[in-house]
Amino acid sequence: MKKVNKMKFRIYFGFFLQFTICISNLHGQSSTCATAEPFCTGTTYNFPLATGTEAEVGPFYDCLGSQPNPVWYYLQIDDPGTIDIHMNSAPGICDVDFCCWGPFITLTDVCSNLIASNVIDCSFDPANAEDCNISGAITGNYYMLCITNYDDIPTNVEFSQTGGDGSTDCSIINTCSFTDCSLSVGECNSGSDLFSILGSISFIYPPETGTLFIQDDTGISFTMTAPFVSPYTFVLNDLISDGQSHTISFSFSSDTSCYYSVDYIAPDPCTPCTSYAGIDDEICGLQFFGLNGSFNETDYARTWSCTSSGVVFSNPTSQNSSVTVPYFGTYTFIWTITNFVGITCFDEVSITFKNIPSSTFSMTDVPCFEGNSTITYTGNGQEDSEYIWNFGDGNIVSGSNQGPFQINWSIAGSHSISLYVIENGCTGPTTINTIITNSPVICSYTTDSVDCANGTNGYVNLNIEGGTPGYNYAWSTGYSPPFPAGNYSVTITDSNGCSIVQNISIYEPESLSAIISSIGPLCFNGNEGSASVSVSGGTSPYSYLWTDSSHSTSVTIDSLSAGMYTVHITDKNNCVISNSVTINNPSRVYIDAPEDDWICIGQSISLASSATGGMPWYSYFWTDMSSGEVFNTPSITVNPDTTNKYQVYCFDQNNCKSTIEEITINVYPPISISITPNIDTICLGENLEINVFVNGGNGGPYLLTDLYGNNVEDPNSIIPLNNSLIILTAHDQCGSPTASDSIEVSVMLLPSVSFFANSTSGCEPFTVDFYNTNLEDGMSFEWNFGDNENFNTSNVQNPEYTYEQFGVYDVSLTLTSKYGCKATSLINDFITVHPKPTALFNPDPVFASIVDPVVFFENNSLGAGQFYWFFGDTDSSNCYQPSHKYKEIGEYNVVLIAESSFGCADTVDSKIYIRDEFIFWAPTAFCPGRAGQNGYFFIKGRGIEADDFSMVIYDRWGEAIYNTNLYSSEIPESYGWNGRVKGNEFAPTGVYSWLVKYMDSNGNRHEKAGYVTLIR
Repeated sequence: MKKVNKMKFRIYFGFFLQFTICISNLHGQSSTCATAEPFCTGTTYNFPLATGTEAEVGPFYDCLGSQPNPVWYYLQIDDPGTIDIHMNSAPGICDVDFCCWGPFITLTDVCSNLIASNVIDCSFDPANAEDCNISGAITGNYYMLCITNYDDIPTNVEFSQTGGDGSTDCSIINTCSFTDCSLSVGECNSGSDLFSILGSISFIYPPETGTLFIQDDTGISFTMTAPFVSPYTFVLNDLISDGQSHTISFSFSSDTSCYYSVDYIAPDPCTPCTSYAGIDDEICGLQFFGLNGSFNETDYARTWSCTSSGVVFSNPTSQNSSVTVPYFGTYTFIWTITNFVGITCFDEVSITFKNIPSSTFSMTDVPCFEGNSTITYTGNGQEDSEYIWNFGDGNIVSGSNQGPFQINWSIAGSHSISLYVIENGCTGPTTINTIITNSPVICSYTTDSVDCANGTNGYVNLNIEGGTPGYNYAWSTGYSPPFPAGNYSVTITDSNGCSIVQNISIYEPESLSAIISSIGPLCFNGNEGSASVSVSGGTSPYSYLWTDSSHSTSVTIDSLSAGMYTVHITDKNNCVISNSVTINNPSRVYIDAPEDDWICIGQSISLASSATGGMPWYSYFWTDMSSGEVFNTPSITVNPDTTNKYQVYCFDQNNCKSTIEEITINVYPPISISITPNIDTICLGENLEINVFVNGGNGGPYLLTDLYGNNVEDPNSIIPLNNSLIILTAHDQCGSPTASDSIEVSVMLLPSVSFFANSTSGCEPFTVDFYNTNLEDGMSFEWNFGDNENFNTSNVQNPEYTYEQFGVYDVSLTLTSKYGCKATSLINDFITVHPKPTALFNPDPVFASIVDPVVFFENNSLGAGQFYWFFGDTDSSNCYQPSHKYKEIGEYNVVLIAESSFGCADTVDSKIYIRDEFIFWAPTAFCPGRAGQNGYFFIKGRGIEADDFSMVIYDRWGEAIYNTNLYSSEIPESYGWNGRVKGNEFAPTGVYSWLVKYMDSNGNRHEKAGYVTLIR
């Protein structure tokens, strides 16, 4: 951004007043390398820092862990050598950081070469001041600097060069600017009302080509061509004296950003200008003929104007011009004149144009007698104007003032309506309209009734008068007669849409009705039935026709079997009705007998029957199909030895016979039993599995009893206590003769089981030896150690087992004899395994400085109560969470042993590191000649190598007054500056600069510079 200075001057009554506003030359906040601004360090400069921006991607930012709010600057080397650039925030204390790249021969490819190998210096700490060191700078080279505003607070960065024999080129930031201006405003010339201005303008760093353009805001200008010499004197002539404020602007055509302006007051005019537009007025209508502007013959320009759109003047340059406006309302007309010396003035007049209301209105037609017409005002009058209506012989149904109105007339014919309107004293013309009303529609009728009930041949005869011929008929049925009996309406509409509704009724005789009575046959499928019909309604006499095979025309027919019979009846008007009757069969007689059944040998059974249908009461007949014997009773009791059949039937009171039913009584076979054992030898307490096969009798379920008559609930599983003969007897549920069978079995004794362990408690993992005490031959072993692991069993006689997890465990041993008999011994909670503690700790810090070599140990162990620490340097502790101070740099292995209350222990170790620390410190003030360290200026630190060290003290003129190459880390003040100038007299009180160069213990070279205040 170029520097712009704007100066304002005002001249009043011969006094010359100057006001200057100076805007500092602050360069823009460039957030990218490509838009970097120049700076130099010859003197102290202020440049703004950025806020609210982010760093671009691409450059290698070296130590800058983050790059908030970056601003980019570049410098060019003037004198070669070393340059120390000091930067600090001002105003305020804000965290600034930087990274510097270079050197670059040109600025062309700088932004694409901000790589690691081109980093010159970098700092990323919370200080508000930073120092950038450039060594071996060459004239003409460029360096790029990125400065970040970590606190994001609006402020500036102040650059200054604090050391080094090199310098930067400040010409890269020299810009064109105006520095001074003066004006002398002349008086008004009474002959022409014009004046002149004599001025002088000063500037620095003007462009080498183009023009300097000087212009007044009235259009008067002056142009100067290059080369430009400052200061420059100019004259502006023929300016109009109007007493107003004006501005003169100055600009270079080759550097448009180099610009400023100055204000001044023109002298008052010598000859006054007057204008008169006339008296405000009001008129009716949109045209006014009374404009009357004043003028002098010497005025050479005059005109009427109006700021409202659509206004037309008949002759705008005539003082008596007429004017036409587009809308009603108040308009302001301006009469402007320019006098003979060019002074322009004006006057205004307000004319109010009032509406002349029109009286037009619309009417809706009245095609039907006594209908309403809607009268609607269509003119331009206001709602609150006065409306004079005359409706003649019409009746006002609704409406007032402007309307709209609803009007009707009680007689047909022609009627007149008139209206005129008065608004704001303006009366409009009268409007007269005529409306025609018609006579009403009248209807009369006759009807013809329907012949038969529910018929559709009823007719209506209509006679229509009045209205406007060309009638239309709309029946309530949607269609025209003939109609069935009922109530109807017809809407008659004439050619004007006027309509009336006529209600009409059509009648019919009562409906024909026929009732048939009948008698049915005695037995199922008999022919003793009859039927007779009775008729009412319609118009007598009636005729009959039956549709059965007899085709009888009488009222009654007989000798009928079951079926449907229909008769057709016709009355006098040939109205026909039909009816039917169904003669039903009496129900068939059915016999209900029991189902086939089973009985056991020696049992009896009762057989009972019942009848339905026909005419109760019933006579029953049973027949034994084996013997042929007949029984005349509803039920019988039988006890056959073998399977037999029986038949039954009956007769009702009308002697109608039923169906015949047959029943079979089956007899079960005798019971049989068979016992088959799976083995003949078992162990004591074991179940003896027996296979029992029973059949015959009623098929079960069967009851089994032993030798003593006791019920055996589970005949397939028996537990004998000694050698036994087992006899089982089978019974069915209906008393069939029983059947028995038997088997013999031998019972063997169980082995005895006991065991012990060498130890029953210990820490995880815990190994135990188990011992069996039964030494009989032929035994097999099955151990279960109570663990949930996959391999927690053994078949060894005396096994060893290791418990990996803590807990309480049950242990069991199962012995199997040579006969296969098994016995088990279980000892609950036999083995107790105590948990192993977890040793765990965190050192804080892991990497400590020898400056602060204290390490805290956070104990995170679980399940332990005693702790034994070994710090790796022959020292130890029994504390829960100790801290330890190391005396030497190095790597240490810290060991923790954690022990529980059961004596179980766990061990863990971790490494910590004590590093050397580099420290540099210099005092800011000292008092030479005093005892102790305060009488010397000296450097104190850690990691400073004494064999490559130098310190130089400079006075304010840059002359070295003290230097040394000696340094002692143990007694640093022994080689410090005692305040004497080159070893002679004490230096005066003041501020002195110092420069220290040294190598650290890691072989890195450093240069530090600063200020110290000498106090005496």
